Amino acid sequence: VQTCALPIYLPRGRINFAGHPLTSSLLHADDQDWQPALDGLSRIIEMAKGAGARVVIAYYPDLLQLYADGLGAGSLERDAAVQAHSNGVRRLREFTTEKAVDFLDYTPALWAANRDRQVTETDTDYHPNDFGVEVMVNSVLPIISELIRRPPS
Repeated sequence: VQTCALPIYLPRGRINFAGHPLTSSLLHADDQDWQPALDGLSRIIEMAKGAGARVVIAYYPDLLQLYADGLGAGSLERDAAVQAHSNGVRRLREFTTEKAVDFLDYTPALWAANRDRQVTETDTDYHPNDFGVEVMVNSVLPIISELIRRPPS
């Protein structure tokens, strides 16, 4: 089985860490904001399916989404992170359902693992360390195993 991972940058908005409020674009990315990413994903899906490949779209959280559990309950930052995650996952689930491809949200597995052990290189960066990558691999393996058993569409 050959695999290929391609990053697609989703609309994330801006965050001002110097005590300034979050911009509304983080919470309210509209269809126009999403369109470049969805167009790119559509082209990748078409090319992959044209080559007989199967596609899994996986969502990796941004920094605030990844550490939402550690943000103060009811804080603007936590509420914004949870809402942005929910909106992003909802949009991608709708898109992957429409395109008939599999979807995986790494966030719940990373949240669970991060409670016991850091899943990122540093606590100010959202790039996964070796343990974070291991968590992600273990999350996607059941989907890949199912895809291998499933007849091509």
